[in-house]
Parts: sequence; C-alpha cells; structure tokens
Amino acid sequence: MSLSIQTNTDSLIAQENLLTNSIFQSNTIQQLTSGYRINTAGDDPAGLAVANQYASAISELTQGYANGNDATAQLQIMDGGMSNISQIVNTLQTLATESASGSFTGNRNTLNLQFQNDLGEIDRQAQSIGLNTGGTFAKLMSVYFGAGTGSQSTANGIVNINLSNATVDTQSLGLAGVQAVNTVANVGNDYDLGASSANSVNAIATNAANIAAIPTGDTSFTFTGPGFGDVGGTQNGVTIKVNMSGVDDTASLVQAVNAAIQSADTTAGASNGAFAAANVTASIHTDSAGKEQLSFNSSNTAFQVTADDLMSNALIGNFNGSPQGNIAGSTGSSLIAGGAYMLATKASPNTENDLGFVPITAASGETQAITLSANDASGAAHTLTVTLNDSTTGDSITDALNTINNALQNSDDSTLKQITAVQNPAGTALNFVSTIPGFQISLGTTTDNTGLGTALQQGTTLTALQVGTGGTADISTMAGAQAAVTAITSAVSLLGTAQAAVGTGEDQLGFAASLAQSQITNFSSAESQIRDADVAQQAANLSKAQVLQQSSIAAMAQANAEPQALLTLLKGA
Repeated sequence: MSLSIQTNTDSLIAQENLLTNSIFQSNTIQQLTSGYRINTAGDDPAGLAVANQYASAISELTQGYANGNDATAQLQIMDGGMSNISQIVNTLQTLATESASGSFTGNRNTLNLQFQNDLGEIDRQAQSIGLNTGGTFAKLMSVYFGAGTGSQSTANGIVNINLSNATVDTQSLGLAGVQAVNTVANVGNDYDLGASSANSVNAIATNAANIAAIPTGDTSFTFTGPGFGDVGGTQNGVTIKVNMSGVDDTASLVQAVNAAIQSADTTAGASNGAFAAANVTASIHTDSAGKEQLSFNSSNTAFQVTADDLMSNALIGNFNGSPQGNIAGSTGSSLIAGGAYMLATKASPNTENDLGFVPITAASGETQAITLSANDASGAAHTLTVTLNDSTTGDSITDALNTINNALQNSDDSTLKQITAVQNPAGTALNFVSTIPGFQISLGTTTDNTGLGTALQQGTTLTALQVGTGGTADISTMAGAQAAVTAITSAVSLLGTAQAAVGTGEDQLGFAASLAQSQITNFSSAESQIRDADVAQQAANLSKAQVLQQSSIAAMAQANAEPQALLTLLKGA
C-alpha cells in the first residue's frame, strides 16, 4: 500500500467501523431501554408483521374475555332471580294445596289474596332479570369472544346463548295467560253454572231442547287459533266432542271438556298438533259475586272458541231469556280468549271492529292486498302481504279466511304465525287475534268495495288493541285450587327447563372464557418471542459495543496520525 497525503485509507476504514459500532451500540441501548427487539419496521419486517397479528388477536380476545365475564355476571343475576322465583312457586304450591283440601275451614279468599300477590311478584322479578315474555334477554344472546388466528370467520368467535324459551313470568310458567269466558249477563239472566243457579250445569244438561240438539250425546265446541285456523267443510278450526253422559255439575263438566280437548290433541293432523301446542284447558271461572262460568284458558296462544249447538251455547252463557234460562237462544256464539289482541277501531278502544266481507267474483276482476305487520320481542318488524282475488277467495268468506291463514302459517315466520284470522258466528265478517301487542292490518283499496273491510276501512291501516284482561290461576274455590295444584306442578317443570337453559349458558361461557384466556397467554408468549428483547444477550452486546467503540476511536486516532510520518521524508529532502 502506497503512502498518500490525499487519501488516508486506514482512517476511512476506522471511520467506517466506528460508525458500524456506534449503530450497534445505539441499537443495543434502544432494545435495553425499550424492552423490545423490534423497535422499527426495519429491525425485522417479517417478524413485525407476524407479531402485529398476534397483538391484534390478543387485543380482540382480551375484550372478548371481558365480554364473557359481563355475560356470565348477567346469567348469574338471572340464576339468582330464578332461585327466588322457585321459592315463590313452592309457596304457591303450599297455598294451593291447602285450599284444595275439602277439610280446609279457613277463608280461601285470604289464601287467594296472598296467592295473587305472589303471582305478581313472580312477574316483577321475571321482568327485573329480563326473562319475562318479550323481555330484554328472552332471546338469542350472542357473546363475541374473538375469532383467534385459526378461525375461518368471525362467526366462529361468537357464543350463542339461547334464552328465547327461558322466560319465567307467570304466563310462561302456565300460571297466567289468556282466557275465554262470558262474564256478561244474558238478556236479564245472569250466567251462573253453580248448583244453586237456575242455569246450573244440571239444568242445562237435562233440558229436553238441548238434549234434542245433540242426538249423539256429544256437544261440540270449535277452536280457532294459530296453526288451527283452517276451514274444513262447514267447521272452522279444531272441533271437540264433549260426552255429556254423567255431567251434572261444574266439576264433571270441566273433566268432560278437558277429556275432549285431550282427545283432539292426539288426533293426527297439523291443525291438531298446533292445537295441542296451544295447551288450551277448561276450568270454572268464579266472579266476585260467586257466579261460576265455563272458561277456556291458554298460557301462550290467543284463540276463539265457538259453540256449535244449543247445549254448548247454553254452557257458555248464550240463553234465550226464558225464566229457567237453561236453553240456548241461538247457535254459533263465540268467545275470544281474553287478553288476546284483536283489530279495533281507533275511536273505540277495546271494542271489536269486524271487517265485513263482500265476495270477489270472477266478473268483478277485483283484487285486494292485505298487509299484516307485527314486531317481535326485540322490536324487529315482520310483514306479509296476502292478495285476495276471485281465484283465491271465490264468493266465500271461508275461502278468504283459508287464504289468509294458510299464507300466515306457510310464511315460515314465527312472529306472523302467531296471528290468526277468525270469522264471526254469522259468517259475514273477519277479525284477527294474537297475543302480539299492537299488530297492524293494512287494507288495499278496491274500486267497487269488494273484498275485506267496509268502505271506510278501504286503504287504511288499523292497529290491534287489547280486549279483556286475561286469566290467572285462582285458589278462591276448592276446584280452582285443585286446578292450580296441577298448573303449579307443570310450572315447576317449566321453571326447571328455563333454569337449565341459563345453567347451560353459564357452562358455555365458562368453557369459552377458558379458551380465550389460554389463547391470550399463548399468543402473548408467541409475540414475546418475536418482539421482546433478550436482556441478557443485549447486556453482553452493550459491553461488546462499548469496547468496540473505544477501540475504534483509538485506532482512528492512530490512523489519523499516519500522515505525520510523511513529514519526516520531506525534511530529509
């Protein structure tokens, strides 16, 4: 290597190594002070990309774990509330059993007062924990835990807790619901089936005219409701045949009617299956004056019951005004399940507003669209439009009813399937019943006022209003108490099913939380291997960097001194 004043190669080499050692020392100090091996994208681009994926998954799963804890806390609140309700149900069973005994000598009204208060407390607590009918949590609860890095979609990170059938209010437990009963006086004759009444069960069952109206010995009632609102022949819905042999008081009447209902429940066919699901039962309603009336009850389904002959009409209080009052004045009277919602005029709340029907004939060429709208428990809207024309309705109101009900049941919409079209006893008008509050019927217009609705109703939207107050278990009579004992036994089973749904949800959330915690731990470990600094290694590197830095400076000083040696040669010249 030649000596040069212009270029000091050794100094340049020393400077280069000094810069390298300075960068090495700086990176080492940065890792030690930050704790991270990767501080800039240039430190490890591929590693940073992988570490960022882990960091994102950790953030997602950490919040998901918190979501799970929140949901678990809510389920624990529900669990505690259900335990309270279980204690109340036990108290109800004690009160009902006491009142159901013929040896009881106390005041059943006093027992019933406590019984009704306890029923109200069940509803209050069910609402408080969000598990009343249509309640805040009475639906599919989706808890997002996080998908993790191995999931194919975010849907895999969702844990679904189905609480839609876990409601525990009195309606859901079968201790309250809707009731069809005639509590109105009939043409001056009070409706009372009690043994001391002129209109007793025995008086009705032995009346010659009533007996003549049922040559087979079976009186009949026809029920119409969701899934059993179709028209077959001249009958609408599901018809039961009640054997009146040996029926001479209210207890035997209720037994005979319920036996007929059970028989209809087991009959093959879709309508009967829906009728069985409605769980309609007969009981005796005792009003404040002590009068006893035949009632029909369901805990979950609005329905209409129609008497088909003189005997059944008399049994539901349709008398002819005669002194004895035990023969029906006409056939075909109907009762709507109290507490049901039905179409009503805006000007007359709680008053029925039947929609008159004018046949749509082929010659008219008219059509009419009917749109039914209802909101589900979460507030989501459901709609269905049914078109009536000469091919679907012909000239019969039963064809129109069939068209509407078939469309509702075939809609595959669980909300709309709760609405049923029914016809009045005269067969001249339609109405709609459902336990869904405030559903609406929008009528299309027709130029010659054929189809459904009156001239004033054409082209308008009518909103359903509630009719009646519903029915509730009652232990003010021994018969009512005995029925309540049966209902409460069933309620215990239903409550257990609801508790199982909540318990299953708690288990699901526990398993999901364990997985999320495990993933958080392992993803954190994987990210640490990539991103975190090895402190021991970097401490050694710092010592190495300091020595290299000092040696680089010393060497550069020596290299910078080399041009001084050339002066010796110049002095000799």
